[in-house]
Amino acid sequence: MSKAINNLLRNNLLRNNKIQQTKLLDNNTDMIFPKLTKRERAITSLVFRGAKNKAIAVQLHISPNKEKNLYSIFRKTSSQNRIELISRTQSYIATLN
Repeated sequence: MSKAINNLLRNNLLRNNKIQQTKLLDNNTDMIFPKLTKRERAITSLVFRGAKNKAIAVQLHISPNKEKNLYSIFRKTSSQNRIELISRTQSYIATLN
């Protein structure tokens, strides 16, 4: 029983941490990624939240085939893929705390 409670508490803490990180990202995207355009910052924020290309396209009213946006973001942030982008984003957010 205590293992289940510990897991529940840990998951709750992780979720709360992600919510705090997302709020920091939303309020500071221009500071975190000054080289990105406004659209690229919006995409980065959605990628950080775990959104896939189709969800990003629907939310931002762009073509889901606009992967050039992601490649531009990767280039500007020195990231190779989504995982690196998220990792770099978390690192930048950590400096804001």
